[in-house]
Amino acid sequence: MKRIFFFVFIGFITLNTVKAQSPNFNPEEVISMQMEKIQPALDLDNLEAILMKNILIKYTKERMALRGQNLEREVLMERNKEISEKQDAELSELLSEEQLEKFKKLQEEFRNRNANPAKRAGGAGRM
Repeated sequence: MKRIFFFVFIGFITLNTVKAQSPNFNPEEVISMQMEKIQPALDLDNLEAILMKNILIKYTKERMALRGQNLEREVLMERNKEISEKQDAELSELLSEEQLEKFKKLQEEFRNRNANPAKRAGGAGRM
């Protein structure tokens, strides 16, 4: 199950690469926007939401730092896997199994939305 979570999260982060390359990319803002959907979906109280947001920001920043190191693909994937395992461990201390499963589904939605320009542009996809 951790392997699935890892690949889903890596997909989520990878699809946000375009935003990361933008000079205006701010992981705190992106995670904050996502938390607006995550918090009610996982039925998190305010403290839990803050803790989860901090975990996601922390590991997103670690992944961003890796991208700037010009690493070989295999090394980058291995380090991202290590970061994901640390993140999984922290999230599993905070969330129940049911919440983790819901979180994975939300990440898949975020990933699909980012991969489908028609959904982002309100139905007016690129041609």
